[in-house]
Amino acid sequence: MLKPRDQQGSFYDADYICEQLIRQDNFYRKFREIVWPLVKDEYFD
Repeated sequence: MLKPRDQQGSFYDADYICEQLIRQDNFYRKFREIVWPLVKDEYFD
């Protein structure tokens, strides 16, 4: 079973790095913003 994510981020957090280094118009950033919220942990139980 997957553990809940820690709400406190860090400098090495992927979300922080994505926000800082990947441009807004990048395909993978758009994918992350649009598709990732549609994928639920329950689908993989």
